[in-house]
Amino acid sequence: MVYEFLRFFVEIALKFYFRTIYYLDEDNIPDNQPIIVVSNHSNSAMDGIIIDAFLQKNKLYWLARGDVFNNKWIAKFMTSVRTAPIYRSSEVGFVDIKRNNDSFKICFELLNKNLMVGIFPEGITIPERKLQTPFKKGFARLAFQAQEALGRPIMILPVGVSYQSLTATNTDVFVKFGKPFSSDLFYKDYTENQALGLKNITLHLEHKLNECIVNYDNVKNQTALNYELFTKNNQLVREQSREYGRVTDSRFFNTDLKIVNDFIKKEEKGSFQNITVKDENITEALLENSNSFKNYFYNIFIFWGKFIYFLPNQLSKYILKAKIKNLAFWGTTRFVLLYFLFPIFTFLVAIIAGFYTNYLFWVVLFGFPLVVGLGLRCEKLISE
Repeated sequence: MVYEFLRFFVEIALKFYFRTIYYLDEDNIPDNQPIIVVSNHSNSAMDGIIIDAFLQKNKLYWLARGDVFNNKWIAKFMTSVRTAPIYRSSEVGFVDIKRNNDSFKICFELLNKNLMVGIFPEGITIPERKLQTPFKKGFARLAFQAQEALGRPIMILPVGVSYQSLTATNTDVFVKFGKPFSSDLFYKDYTENQALGLKNITLHLEHKLNECIVNYDNVKNQTALNYELFTKNNQLVREQSREYGRVTDSRFFNTDLKIVNDFIKKEEKGSFQNITVKDENITEALLENSNSFKNYFYNIFIFWGKFIYFLPNQLSKYILKAKIKNLAFWGTTRFVLLYFLFPIFTFLVAIIAGFYTNYLFWVVLFGFPLVVGLGLRCEKLISE
């Protein structure tokens, strides 16, 4: 009940927080089979939230670091939102590793019902837009032990999450479901030599998951890449209007992937050694695209949207800078802060306005979200 309630509002909030959420190839999720979802982990809890929020084909339960469950109230909340603990020696000490047996039993029960269990094989959140290898082998042990317990193969489903920015709002994110593969491909290796089986399935996953993400951080000249992504994506937008919210159009992912991979190859050959592109070039390109009556009209809504949004937005930035030192938690923390701060701010202003007339209370309560939503939408339109 708690999960479904929160998920409804999280889905709405994500569509405001991001410009476009490209949710690609969900049809790759197998039907009526036990599935372990494995994803990269660059943006803390946001990775799991954004994968799960728009999922339509199956129920997903996540494994999270065990020390989070030490507080009984947090543990109850985590359990209510379909999360179970996984213990690693690097986080809780070697003795507590034995507690994974209870978590694995929960996973076996879920998998036996053909549900999905999610785990992050990188084992740690690092704010880089590339895979952190070598992977931890927890997912592999879970897959092989589940196959032993259930007497049937487990499907491994790689899911890549690629953020245009790990900290900024109103940007794009790609969630790409890769081709699943069976634990049975490596089960014989595992039964004959556990270490070899774990190694082989882990290397295979690294290869498959790498196909599902855009490795922006492998690029040396990030500014030049950003300019190329901006210009070529705008060309794609002109060919067919960009959609917003949850989108299943894979053209932008394929375009970004090709641009980045080609860029890396050119850098390796030294083709970009003498090329410098300043951030101002992107700003100028945006300004060139904004000189029209239509965009001046959009700017009215953008101004009032930013005016209303200013206080909760600035407060979220202040809290982040003051309290959150690890950049890996910025994206998730800012999303959660805005998720709560903006409704609270709107409600307080509505109460103050209601001292004058009841009419103003309702105008503010429903008008603020509407104006901010229109402002964000116009800001997205004007950037094309």
